[in-house]
Amino acid sequence: MNNTNAIIQVMNNKIRGRHTLRKVVELISRIPGSSALMGMAEDGLPVLWDTNAGASNIIVWNKKAKQGLKILKVIAEYLFSYHKEVGMKAEQIEFVVLTCYPKDWGELNEYGFGTNEKTSCIGIIPFKSELAGVVISGLARWVNERHNSAKHPVIILIDGLETLKDMNEEFRNHFQYLLDMGRNRRVYVMGTASKNNFPHVQQWLSGFQAEIYGSDVDDEFEFMEDKKVILFYTPKTELI
Repeated sequence: MNNTNAIIQVMNNKIRGRHTLRKVVELISRIPGSSALMGMAEDGLPVLWDTNAGASNIIVWNKKAKQGLKILKVIAEYLFSYHKEVGMKAEQIEFVVLTCYPKDWGELNEYGFGTNEKTSCIGIIPFKSELAGVVISGLARWVNERHNSAKHPVIILIDGLETLKDMNEEFRNHFQYLLDMGRNRRVYVMGTASKNNFPHVQQWLSGFQAEIYGSDVDDEFEFMEDKKVILFYTPKTELI
């Protein structure tokens, strides 16, 4: 699996110390409007996920239970609450969450679906619901069709890639298509998984171009970029 520099760090002034997401946003001047904030590196720079065409899908390996969920929540809360505020020429970036535990998403789970384009959250959707299949098939169909205008980025946050083994064949085929082709149409996937469940996620790994690894500390992670290990932590969210 090759890292294609989808994870970038951009900022003029470094932030020292650990802060809540709200405080991080207050201290950051500007970040690229096509990026989603994932965390803060130990050198004080933000860690971002680029959503320009061709950027990477990312898998987060849990070392502890629900560890990668922290990154998903930072991305979701950043896009929902702060992206328009700090993103330079920020375009809308939508996201959808697939999870077995909607209650883990706190207040964000109460906002419903962003069909009116007033929110970046398409929805917090239970894996086994009929709606999960509708959303994934709809995104796959959009990626496959020709359009005169570009769609703003959509991030699919998968809380537990292991659950895909329990989904029906149609769902799995549409998901595989999104992994393979979605990046060219700015539809991306970030999913969490445990190495203990490697056999259940192995078939999907070719669709991910970057990996993040959980550490012994709940909110600390690392990834490799340009042959250098980058350590970062996830700020504490407040909405979720």
